[in-house]
Amino acid sequence: MYCNNSHPFAVPLKTNRDSFRVKKLEDTLRAVQQLEKDTNDLRRWLSKVERELSTPETYTSCNLVEIQAKLKVQQELQKDIERHSSSVSSVLSLCEMLLHDNDACSTDADSEALRVTERSLDHRWNNICKLSLERKTKIEETWRLWQKFLEDYSGFADWLTKSEDMLSHPLTVVFVVIKEEVKKFEAFQRKIHENLAQLEMINKQYRRMARESRTDTNLQLRKMVHEANNRWDDVARRCNKVLRRMKALLTQKEEFDSTRESMIVWLTEMDLQLTNVEHFSESEVSIKVKQMKAFQQEIELNRSRMDEIDDFSKGLMQRCDPSDAATIQEDLDDLHRYADEVFARVSRFQKKLQRLSFAELADIDQMSSGDDGVTTSTVTHQVVILAQREETVSPRIVHSSRW
Repeated sequence: MYCNNSHPFAVPLKTNRDSFRVKKLEDTLRAVQQLEKDTNDLRRWLSKVERELSTPETYTSCNLVEIQAKLKVQQELQKDIERHSSSVSSVLSLCEMLLHDNDACSTDADSEALRVTERSLDHRWNNICKLSLERKTKIEETWRLWQKFLEDYSGFADWLTKSEDMLSHPLTVVFVVIKEEVKKFEAFQRKIHENLAQLEMINKQYRRMARESRTDTNLQLRKMVHEANNRWDDVARRCNKVLRRMKALLTQKEEFDSTRESMIVWLTEMDLQLTNVEHFSESEVSIKVKQMKAFQQEIELNRSRMDEIDDFSKGLMQRCDPSDAATIQEDLDDLHRYADEVFARVSRFQKKLQRLSFAELADIDQMSSGDDGVTTSTVTHQVVILAQREETVSPRIVHSSRW
């Protein structure tokens, strides 16, 4: 069909349609070419951004300056993403337009390929937007974790410093207050074990940051954690050592006091028994001699205890405070004086009993000389033999170097 031939500019209708068709195909071709170019450019940019966002953040040092530098880089990346927002929208719109163009997508395969491209670009775009936000959030969260770690570490380090200062002073504890000091250090030891929970929390925080790549390459955080662990171990070990020393010293002092008091009780009982035998007993001399033999045996049995007190007190005085050593020496001297006094009384009374025994034998000698014809020299000889036996069976008390 043609237009009216009488019109001077009349063109056949078919020719107009062909021209429109050609123009349409040319526009479609340009659109496809533009889509291909924009898609390639967008893919290159998306790949670059994806590589940046997939690379884990690394921190040189643990401070605010480092965080601010990371946030600045992230801010520039976010601005770049926002600048490409219009380009992405344009490409996606062009994809959508060509999907409805039968010339661009003449087959189902062409349509499916274009849809895949559109979905892929849209997914990658949304993903980098999400990753960019997550990256910014992670950097800010890293700073909060650092702040919490540094705050906890600072408080724990302050406690360690005070504890180390307390343990650094030489321990000079007098026995008057040693029990209170033991209680004080036992409470301190409990505090050390209570603070172990805080140390474990610091270790847990560090392990999380290390697992999530939030630590610094200068290893500042790791050094801080190692230092905290080592210092806590040292404080716990030194406190335990001080406690063991004080408890051992206290136990030795209590043993010394107990042994000394038991010896004083024994000496007092012997003194009373000696007084009773010497002044109040009406027993015969021979019975008193037997009692004195029993005293001597008891003295010999306890002499080793006296020597042990001497040796024990020397070691104790070397370990304790000088003022306590002077007190121990004074108590020991008092014990020796008392023992010397009691032992001297035993020795004197023993000699007295020997003289009485000799006198009784002499009386018997005089009484018997006229009756049975026994000569005085014979009786005297018997007295000497008896005295020698007394000396052999009941030796006089021999004092040690201290007694």
